[in-house]
Amino acid sequence: GKASELRKTTRKHRPMTFAEVGRLCEQDWDERVALGTLSPRTREGYHIQLKMLTEVFGRRLMFEITAGDIREYRLAMVEGHSKVTANRRLFILKQVFKRAVAEGALQEDPAAGIKYMSEKEHERTRFALPTDIDGLLAACEKTRAKHYMPAILLLAVEHAAAKQEILDLEWKHIDLAHDLIQF
Repeated sequence: GKASELRKTTRKHRPMTFAEVGRLCEQDWDERVALGTLSPRTREGYHIQLKMLTEVFGRRLMFEITAGDIREYRLAMVEGHSKVTANRRLFILKQVFKRAVAEGALQEDPAAGIKYMSEKEHERTRFALPTDIDGLLAACEKTRAKHYMPAILLLAVEHAAAKQEILDLEWKHIDLAHDLIQF
C-alpha cells in the first residue's frame, strides 16, 4: 500500500532496497576516506556493521521497513550483544535511512525518532587474574602470533591499555631512552 502512496506524491520516489542504499552509503564513506574526513579504520567498522544490517534488511524495500521493525531489531541486538553494539548498528541504520530520504526512496525517515540506548551501565565485569594471564601467554606461544601477541597482552595488562590503543601505537609514541609509551 505504501508504494501507491509514494506514486501519489508530487515528489518523485523510486523504490530502493536497503542493500542498494547501503552501497550508496559505502560510496559516501569511500569519498570521505579519500578526502581525509573519515579514517580507513572507521570506514571498515562502518562496513562491518552495514554488512550485518544488510543480512537482516538487505532485500527489503526501504519504505517497507518501519520504526517498529527498527525498534524490534534494536531490542533483539541488546539480547544477544551489548548496548554499545546495538547503538553502533543503529547509527549505521540511521545513516542508511537518511541517505534513502536524500535519494527519494522515502518521504520521511522512520529511524529519526529512535533514540540510542543508554550505555551508562556498560562497564567491564570480568577481570583476568595473574594465573589467567600466565595461561594466555602460554597459549600465545602456540599460535602464529607468538612473536607479537605476548607484547600486546602484556601492554594491555600492565598499562590497562585498550586493544585499539595498542593497535594504534607507532614508533613515535615509544621513547626507549626514558622507558615511556604514550597512548
